[in-house]
Amino acid sequence: MQEKITTGNVVPPQLNSDLTPNILVSGVMKNTSVKITATQIPVHRSAVTNEKTILDVMENHKDSDWILTPECALSGYVRPPIFNQIQDMNTEQVIRSLRNIERRQHELGVGLLLGTGWVEGDGMPYNQVRVYDKIGYRGAYNKRLLTTTIKGGGEANAYQRGWEEFYFTLDDNKMKKASILICNDVWATPFVSPTGNPYYVWNIAKSQASVLFVSINSNLDEEDGWDPIVYSWHENHLQMFAKSFGLYIIASNSTTSMKHRKATKVQAPSGIIGPDGHWIKKCAESGEDAVTVDVQLT
Repeated sequence: MQEKITTGNVVPPQLNSDLTPNILVSGVMKNTSVKITATQIPVHRSAVTNEKTILDVMENHKDSDWILTPECALSGYVRPPIFNQIQDMNTEQVIRSLRNIERRQHELGVGLLLGTGWVEGDGMPYNQVRVYDKIGYRGAYNKRLLTTTIKGGGEANAYQRGWEEFYFTLDDNKMKKASILICNDVWATPFVSPTGNPYYVWNIAKSQASVLFVSINSNLDEEDGWDPIVYSWHENHLQMFAKSFGLYIIASNSTTSMKHRKATKVQAPSGIIGPDGHWIKKCAESGEDAVTVDVQLT
């Protein structure tokens, strides 16, 4: 069941006089209703398997305005296309599966934020979220804070680092702006972020975005080291950024571990957080799930 939420009496902190979240039209404040779905779905090694999951998600939520998928939902996490494996069979399948997803997305007319690895025109593989509205492809955000260590390794050995923010509008009137970050971009988990947290959310807030989508792939089996402290770190960052900047934050995580097994618990939560920092709707602690909220943006 979807839940209708408004910003109510919540007044987000104002960073400066340029942050004006309300748009005045003919002397009347303009409100926009947007139906958003956060998903919590498995992300496997095979793009063929992942394609089926994503198509099912679109069919089951075709009345939503926007659907957010986890990080690398199509290609698989740290799966080709990656450095030194761009010619892998999985890369070819990602290309074919993406065309099938794009075709169905266009037929349904549902907004889709699709996480996947992808080779851009510069020939480099990126960990990105591709944005599709009712018209079609609008562009992509490439992950910037790739996981690594002081000695190197991690995602930095798999993907080219992104370099800029990406914005798009949520409504037909092109008035309500949103942006995207991918997993570690938000919380800069210390043991994989030796350079610290660049706080990308600052610029997103100053650019007057109403909604921040966060695509996530952070899971471990309990036997492999699931950690409630790491979970709290992830959740607290999502809630604090929502409250600090008066943003709706939409989070979608996978349900499969880094070994591509079913995770007994998610390492970061999925769901929708209001501008007061509280969860409006939250997905289950484990297993496949999705929540939808009809958000009134003022």
